[in-house]
Amino acid sequence: MDFQKNTREWVKGVNKEFETAQLRKKGRLLTDNFFEET
Repeated sequence: MDFQKNTREWVKGVNKEFETAQLRKKGRLLTDNFFEET
């Protein structure tokens, strides 16, 4: 039971890290496009 709970918490943390990385990548792409247009 305790192991499952820990795994769930770990997965939650990994998902958060992944989402943050995706957002950062998206933001970088948006700024690159913005600079190319101007």
